[in-house]
Amino acid sequence: MTTQNPASFAQPVLGYAPPSSAAAQRKTRLGDRYFSWLCFVLLGYALGGRGFAYWGVNPLFIGEITLMIGVYVLFKLGIIPRLLGVRPFIPLMMFMFWGLCCTVPYFDKYGKDTIRDAVIWGYGTYAFIVAGLLISDPMRVRKLIYNYRKFVVWFLLLAPISTIISNFFDGVLPPFPGAPVSLIQVKGGDICVHLAGCFAYIVALGSHMSPWLAPLLVPLNLGLNLQGRAGMVAFFVAVFVSMVLRPLHPRAMRIFFVMGLGLFLMWAVDLKIDKGDRELSFDFLVKAVSSIVKDSDDDKMQGSKEWRQRWWNDIINYTVHGPYFWTGKGFGVNLANDDGYQVENDDALRSPHSGHMTMLARMGVPGFCVWVLTQGTLGLLIVKSYIVARRKKLMNWSGVFLFLGAYWAAFMANTGFDVFIEGPMGGIWLWCVYGTGIGCMEVYKRYPELLNPPPAPQPIYISVIR
Repeated sequence: MTTQNPASFAQPVLGYAPPSSAAAQRKTRLGDRYFSWLCFVLLGYALGGRGFAYWGVNPLFIGEITLMIGVYVLFKLGIIPRLLGVRPFIPLMMFMFWGLCCTVPYFDKYGKDTIRDAVIWGYGTYAFIVAGLLISDPMRVRKLIYNYRKFVVWFLLLAPISTIISNFFDGVLPPFPGAPVSLIQVKGGDICVHLAGCFAYIVALGSHMSPWLAPLLVPLNLGLNLQGRAGMVAFFVAVFVSMVLRPLHPRAMRIFFVMGLGLFLMWAVDLKIDKGDRELSFDFLVKAVSSIVKDSDDDKMQGSKEWRQRWWNDIINYTVHGPYFWTGKGFGVNLANDDGYQVENDDALRSPHSGHMTMLARMGVPGFCVWVLTQGTLGLLIVKSYIVARRKKLMNWSGVFLFLGAYWAAFMANTGFDVFIEGPMGGIWLWCVYGTGIGCMEVYKRYPELLNPPPAPQPIYISVIR
């Protein structure tokens, strides 16, 4: 069963009345402007990566500026009291409160580094902002679906350019004034997470998109960005979720066909593309996949895997079985230095290559449990909403929840193997997806007919009176 074009949802919604007073209309316009700005910021993070994150003036970069404006918009919309009553937000509020408790005691000692590390929970504010925008005006759900459709097109077209610049021409582009990196500097794993979201959207809601856009550009972007196991796992987790819920979907099958053809050609001609520290080849892909579940004969891959495992075991030992059980080491300390795993000359590495282990190391066992509760609650609620919408044959709503669930799963997978949500490139995106999930579920409860397709035009019969 195919979904309708999100841009065609034009019928009125039962029980919803658009704002009529001048003051309410001004609030709606303010929310719409911020919503459009936030969409631009997210696109910038996806395509510009770390280079885009430095837009601004230290210490107020574009992510922090956008967050402060978002909080102001929530106050103007008057939606905050209602958000605090949304029960799915309770685990997130618990998580952020515990994060605050693990941050304040260390501020005097570590200063701005404390704030720098605390964004991993502080960016959770974006979840409230996004959910507030959707709940205050349910019509923004339609706009969200349509805007992400445009994001898919632009991302698939422009991501190869960003990848090539980052891999082969790093330093060619000038930096934003005062920034230490070029305007475009993206990681392959980050690209793969957004590629996973694009794949899920195409399967769930992409019936009116070009039938050849995805089969050509999804494999191209995937091939250019398979630099490590984290991105590979993230993409295929989203594929797995999509295929379980929409098995043998024709749009997915076209993508798989081109991917299989590409792999066959790589094997047949023994194609090898040097990407600096790693090469893209059929042998590399086989080794990377096999190294996920077993030891590898590639010294570099195996060394990286063992390095992570040793560090993660140390974190478990000094938290679960050690003196940092309750509060962890807190926010502000450079964990790589403190744990003895620093590999960067400028001490740039601050956290283990796993956001989940970062939570355990910095927030202790209680903080880690609340983190699992926070993310697990969203995952379970999305699954429940998908099942209910599917049973009621609300295919557009079930498509929305499939897309959000697969996207969220990709974020969780990449978080498990990379320093991802510790910065704005992954952190802001994750919490925006989180807030979108809760916002969509709240809107769905009140306005299940919001995404119903418009009724088909009725035939006109002309009677001829003789």
